[in-house]
Amino acid sequence: MGLRCPVGACGAENDPLADACEGCGVPLRGYARVASHAARLFNQGLEAAREDRLGRARDLFAALVYWCPLDIEARNSLASTCMAMGDRAEAQNHWQQVLEKAPGDPIATAGLMALDRPDSTELSLPASPVTPAPKPRTQKKKKKGGKKARRHKKGRSGR
Repeated sequence: MGLRCPVGACGAENDPLADACEGCGVPLRGYARVASHAARLFNQGLEAAREDRLGRARDLFAALVYWCPLDIEARNSLASTCMAMGDRAEAQNHWQQVLEKAPGDPIATAGLMALDRPDSTELSLPASPVTPAPKPRTQKKKKKGGKKARRHKKGRSGR
């Protein structure tokens, strides 16, 4: 399996261990390091937020948004953290930027609605529809002669 060049106009397949793209010369190892660092920053931000270290979480999400300004999830996390810290203006700024890039984003929409409530410091996101859990399977009794009592339809996997 190859490594696709991140430059949109190039998109060349490269050896996964290549230092640079064979098509355009962009440094692939640097790109891979930046991509993995972004994930690390995001996870550290989530961990800090869960531990109620909001200043640290805000700083980590802000660094991620600085390096990856199109990362909607990071910007939503930054806005949520700002709101939890009471910085409503900064939260509004980031949620408006999310909606410019992703109109109708449910987190940003809920965040801006929460800002309309003067005493709110938390989001209340709409519940996602929950599908009921499948019923447990029971074994069917076999008819005499070893044949199954009923023939079952194929499932989604085609088994």
